[in-house]
Amino acid sequence: MKLIGLNIFFQIILVVLVCYPVYSQDSIPDLVSADSTIQNYIISSIEIEGNQKTRKGIIIRELSFKEGDILTLAELEMAFDESKNNLLKQPLFNYVTFDKIIKDNGLIAIKIIVEERWFIWPQLFIINNDRNFNSWWQTKDFSNLDYRLEVTQYNMLGLNHILRVELSYGYTRELTLSYKNIFLDKAQHHFLGVKGSYFQQKSVFYRTYNNKQESYLSEKDALTGKHLRLEYSFRPRHKSRHSLFFSYNYLLADDSLVKVNPNFLANQNSQNSYFEMRYQYVFDRRDSRSYPLTGNWIDINLVKTGLGIIPSQNINFFHIRATLKQFYKFSDNFYGAHSLSLKKTFENEQPHYFRQGLGFLDYLRGFEYYVIDGQDYYLLKNTIKYNLLPTKISYLKFIPIKKFKKIHYAFYLTAYFDIGIAHEKNDEHILNNTLSNKLLYSSGLGFDIASYYDNVIRFEYSINSLGERGFFIHFKTSI
Repeated sequence: MKLIGLNIFFQIILVVLVCYPVYSQDSIPDLVSADSTIQNYIISSIEIEGNQKTRKGIIIRELSFKEGDILTLAELEMAFDESKNNLLKQPLFNYVTFDKIIKDNGLIAIKIIVEERWFIWPQLFIINNDRNFNSWWQTKDFSNLDYRLEVTQYNMLGLNHILRVELSYGYTRELTLSYKNIFLDKAQHHFLGVKGSYFQQKSVFYRTYNNKQESYLSEKDALTGKHLRLEYSFRPRHKSRHSLFFSYNYLLADDSLVKVNPNFLANQNSQNSYFEMRYQYVFDRRDSRSYPLTGNWIDINLVKTGLGIIPSQNINFFHIRATLKQFYKFSDNFYGAHSLSLKKTFENEQPHYFRQGLGFLDYLRGFEYYVIDGQDYYLLKNTIKYNLLPTKISYLKFIPIKKFKKIHYAFYLTAYFDIGIAHEKNDEHILNNTLSNKLLYSSGLGFDIASYYDNVIRFEYSINSLGERGFFIHFKTSI
């Protein structure tokens, strides 16, 4: 969880924005009105403005039309909407505008105006190593914090490559370097990426007790690790992507950590190395990547940990994790969303380091303080949203940098209901962890702020099936 950094700066701006005298205008109107005729037009040219760094081919790749296409005005409107959605889901632009010039001879010229994002992000963060901000705030354990310098260069060479360097000190001392989204062909269907990291931790979460993680502090480094990953992606269409990740991992645990949990790396091992392969399929038909309101999302992961290439003690298991999300509009101001997540592990026993049930990537709202252990889990999340303030565009005159002066924001009231269960197959792990193998549910009300640079703030009041009530804050969309 990122607690302090430029992102938080922009989130604070959003909170006080209502009280600040800025020039505002309503949501961006439809750029082209629907045409009732069925006359066909030939796209004679596509002109792009505002791409100071981004190469034209990167933008053309995201368009659902091309020069020479024959379309009616109604079909062109649909193509504009789809293309705009494709472009805004890339980390390249804050705003995209389409316009057309109809000529007498049946030709039509297209103009695309883009407003590029800020691409170089040197940021200093205080990173919470707990699972979320709320679980950290409950203990306020400052030893679980990292102080991280992160430099990210988006749109390297104007080709939408992403370079990231991370240096952490605190709970974790880590150096990470990654370079990804490198396309291999002119059509931009095939991509490569690489990532490497080295880390040391004096403290680690070594067991789950009373449905909460407990940490172990070593006089030396409790855990040291190395990670090297190569990834290949195939993107045949705008909305779908197939990815294959192949990684090598090495872990070294302090002997004192192994004594308190012999199963931390399995069979009282103090070190282990293994290869891992993961296949991921993503289908993304959402209208936004940071705060979607319509469309759907499918994310399927097949993960084989331990490939038998090198001897690995008890690191040999396979699991499937899948998430399906659906977003839809009830009326002018009401929206609904559903998310179904499931995980299935095909081995009964796993070292503690690899065990993740509910409370990590997937969690029930209202159970932020808990970890629900289990090799398998199922989770259904449901949300209804009321658009309290439609998307506005404002100009912040006190910000000197042009790429940050123009912002958009919207407010939503939410109501939600979650239900889920995590299945723990080993009785010895259930001791004092009473939430495993039990159907859990929660409900609540919330207030969301969605804005530019993918910023989202959620304020939620939840009631869970244990009868507990609580106020929670999150910094990304719930579904």
